Amino acid sequence: MTPQRIIRPARAADADAICAIYNHYIATTTISFEEVPVTAAEMAQRIAAVVEAGLPWLVMLEGDTLAGYAYATKWRVRAAYRYSVESSIYMAPEHAGQGAGRQLYGALLAELRERGLHLVIGGIAQPNEASVRLHERMGFEKVAHFSEVGLKFGRWIDVGYWQLKLNDRMSIPGIKQAFACKGFTAVTDVLTTAECDWALSSIAELAPNAAGSRRLLHEDWCQALVARLRGHPDIASLLPDDHVAAQCTYFEKSQERNWLVPMHQDLGIPVTQRVDHPALKGWSEKEGSVFVQPPAQVLAQLVAVRLHLDPCREADGPLQFVAGSHLQGRLTTDEVAALRQAQPLESCVLERGDALVMRPLVLHASSKASGTGRRRVLHFVFGPATLPYGLRWEN
Repeated sequence: MTPQRIIRPARAADADAICAIYNHYIATTTISFEEVPVTAAEMAQRIAAVVEAGLPWLVMLEGDTLAGYAYATKWRVRAAYRYSVESSIYMAPEHAGQGAGRQLYGALLAELRERGLHLVIGGIAQPNEASVRLHERMGFEKVAHFSEVGLKFGRWIDVGYWQLKLNDRMSIPGIKQAFACKGFTAVTDVLTTAECDWALSSIAELAPNAAGSRRLLHEDWCQALVARLRGHPDIASLLPDDHVAAQCTYFEKSQERNWLVPMHQDLGIPVTQRVDHPALKGWSEKEGSVFVQPPAQVLAQLVAVRLHLDPCREADGPLQFVAGSHLQGRLTTDEVAALRQAQPLESCVLERGDALVMRPLVLHASSKASGTGRRRVLHFVFGPATLPYGLRWEN
């Protein structure tokens, strides 16, 4: 009986098995241009770096055996390249030529499409008829050929490049595609005026110096709004089935409660208690709740829904975004500054009852309000019901 094939995200514990596959290609072929075997510790760091950049690294299991792996990396580091990636796939020799590589590559391409990437580039050291055949069956087209760019085993090696367009980024329709590509999208007419009034009447008055409150999800009226959001067809299309409401925060901005928010990513999530693990950082406590900054692969799954209970015009300090920046993973301060300068910001001006759906990893900021209106918002965060590392949602 043929073992069942399972494709899942790579884990650090897979590093030994991945090295066993990859080091074979280093030692015996020109498929990889590396010449020194890779250790499991180094491979685990590579997996973490790919995931931290917000990109997929997948493995295929046949029974209990790791039969192959595939992943994507940034094509170039400059900001304008952020929608293009380079793909890699390696199968254990005994599992090659059985259709498993095509299945694994298809799963990788599906992940990249879902994340809003535009172009995948595959570099193939020549000759490699099997890899060329796989890429062309997956729809790749050859676009370049570099002669004698590598030297291994005492001979010069050519490299060809194949590319595949995943999405036509200049004409992508629909809320779901816009959300995947930009990291945010507006959904209109989620609540009626009467429903906005009802929600506002349910929210307790803030203390004079407070800008908001984070602990609302346990309230019955808040749970009713969660159900309302899940029942909206456009919002439901952006929320995975296994996601649960994990947080609700109320923000109020006006002339009396006015503040500036610099460009940032939302990195903290509320959990029940502290867990000691090297992947977990930035522990803090706010309003009696414990917050942690998990790895980028956790943050990349989250969906935030900002429900606007007042109109939000330019004078009200709307959120401004660096479109597509969620695809870069968790960013350093220098990377944030570079992306901020690389492209114009997009403001989200909304009417009362509209919602703004966003990825917490997308770069966003807001200026102080300059008008006389109020901008009152309920900010919901949805995430997978089960968290890694022994973490549990606070609510």
